Amino acid sequence: MLHYPGSMDQPTKSDPALLPLVFSDLDGTLLDHDDYSFSAALKALQRLQERGIPLILASSKTRAEMRPIGRQLQAAGLIFENGGGVEWPHGLQPPATGAEQGLPYTVIRRFIAALPKHLRQNLTGFGDMDEAGVAAATGLPVAAARLARQREFSEPFSWTGTVVQLDDLARRARAAGLRLVRGGRFNTLCGQDDKASRLREVCNAYAGQAGVSCRPWSIALGDAPNDAAMLEAADRGFIIANPHGATVPTLNAEASGRITRSHAAGPDGWNESILTALEEFDTMTRERQRSANG
Repeated sequence: MLHYPGSMDQPTKSDPALLPLVFSDLDGTLLDHDDYSFSAALKALQRLQERGIPLILASSKTRAEMRPIGRQLQAAGLIFENGGGVEWPHGLQPPATGAEQGLPYTVIRRFIAALPKHLRQNLTGFGDMDEAGVAAATGLPVAAARLARQREFSEPFSWTGTVVQLDDLARRARAAGLRLVRGGRFNTLCGQDDKASRLREVCNAYAGQAGVSCRPWSIALGDAPNDAAMLEAADRGFIIANPHGATVPTLNAEASGRITRSHAAGPDGWNESILTALEEFDTMTRERQRSANG
């Protein structure tokens, strides 16, 4: 059984205890865009650890890239390759749906290999390059590019064709059970799972653990368009300011205040947002306790 010292409030007469869970993007959110440091977020990270609140990292990075970062951050679990795979928090049981992990990388590469020539010649995936090629295309050091090539459930690719041809590729991908996620430097071919669906699965797993009656209260943080669905799926979302590229578009839940935008960027904004979320959780806890005692 998992234990969360100090992290859960007390159950009311009608509701189980609330368990806060933090789901966080990495690059530009918890990690600085320029030096990949998280030092500006240390205060909030320490607060989570003191209260026993699980941190689940959710990124487009591979499992191989995320594991050393996860160890540094003492993360409870990993959602990698934009939801393609999950490293489940210790002691949790994954869903019994047969969808514990996403569509295998080999299936995606077979789809690419079978494309007609007018599409295939315009697509260059990580699987078409060696480590030096990925390093040159991404700006990563060769050692980091080696980890980025250890793909299990998704294929980033550069595209030199037309928009019309890319639309054709997207249609073919849908027919094959794949998704084409459009990005800046790279587009990505992947399965149907995403960060939002994995957030829901992890929350359900925490809620269903034996011997614990709790209702997860999910906090999500991200800075880019591919974080939008995860932010909307959470109980409380924070859009971290992103001065370096495309940010999250305006979301419906911003009007109600359920999703807000940080003032600071990167780990400074992450730190600010987590401390705000914990204050809100504590206020909500006190109100629930007053209601239960009333």
